[in-house]
Amino acid sequence: MKPGVHSPGSTSPAPWLLGDDTFVHAHNTAYERVYPRALERLGTPHHALSDEQAWSAWLHTLHT
Repeated sequence: MKPGVHSPGSTSPAPWLLGDDTFVHAHNTAYERVYPRALERLGTPHHALSDEQAWSAWLHTLHT
């Protein structure tokens, strides 16, 4: 699915991407500190990384 955010060779997103929105936002923020703009380069829009509500809204648009 998205290289770098899941297990090599896997087609599933990393479990932390689908967990509690507050936890996911904290993890995404930490990931962004270490790998700036990596999630954006992998297809996650910048606005989805701004807060828990934005993440949840974006994630749920993927399934509609």
